[in-house]
Amino acid sequence: MSIQNLLLISTAWQESLSYRSITGTGQSQGWITPGVIPDLPEIKMINIPDARPRIQQLLFDVMNKHQAYDAASDYRALAFYPEFLEQSWRHVRGYVGSSSYTLWHQNIKKREKYLVHSSMPYPVSISPSDFATIYPPKDIAALWGWYRCILIS
Repeated sequence: MSIQNLLLISTAWQESLSYRSITGTGQSQGWITPGVIPDLPEIKMINIPDARPRIQQLLFDVMNKHQAYDAASDYRALAFYPEFLEQSWRHVRGYVGSSSYTLWHQNIKKREKYLVHSSMPYPVSISPSDFATIYPPKDIAALWGWYRCILIS
């Protein structure tokens, strides 16, 4: 799945969960079963408490800079390639939180909200109470953390 698709899906869910349902341009064809697609390859992510101290420090720096509760999955996957992650983060870190980064981030969110309301083919109408019928509280908390990482940081 491309990052653009992930942003559209995440934005559609955020809008719907904020009681701004997506009406869609077509007809719904039924319920999509929640969960991970069966044939999706597994992407290993480092468990922060088990990581070497150098990697832990790097991931904590990422979390602090992004003002996040956890390191996003892309950082945790890249932690298996510490030299690459360190070099990349060194170049990206200065932009996170800058006025140009904030403006860029706001413009992307605005564009994504426009796109999901104007061109999503099917309706998206899920409310926070719908999650309680599908997921246990632990999974709901993880989903909200994921939204925070994707959409807010």
